[in-house]
Amino acid sequence: MTIFQIAALLIIAIIVLCVGIKKKKMIILGILSGMAVITIVCTSYVTIGSASREKNVSEYLHTKGYSDSEIRSIEVQHSFLNIVLGYQEWNVMVEFEDEPTVFYHYGFNENAEVSQGGISGGSSDKEKEDFRHIER
Repeated sequence: MTIFQIAALLIIAIIVLCVGIKKKKMIILGILSGMAVITIVCTSYVTIGSASREKNVSEYLHTKGYSDSEIRSIEVQHSFLNIVLGYQEWNVMVEFEDEPTVFYHYGFNENAEVSQGGISGGSSDKEKEDFRHIER
């Protein structure tokens, strides 16, 4: 059963329970059920989207010649506010085993293609930084 089917069943159950309830209570239940549905849909969107973006970046890194043992972590971040502000909705941070203090940021263009967008972190000794995984 998908999350959308559960949300639909929740709405139907609330409507059935509302039969015979006064108008004021019905409005309150309607608002609460609407908020519950929005929360479920948004949470599902971010959860499913995060898994998809992590897989896309992992596959992209494999095409660039990286193995799973070279990748320490892949962390996906999402922001609905970024959509409103015109920034990228999804940001994926990758940490490699040989540079544990550096995060490489990856994003997605309009065609859902992966590209490296920047770097954060690094060592305290700026002269020794060489950012081994930067794409030129």
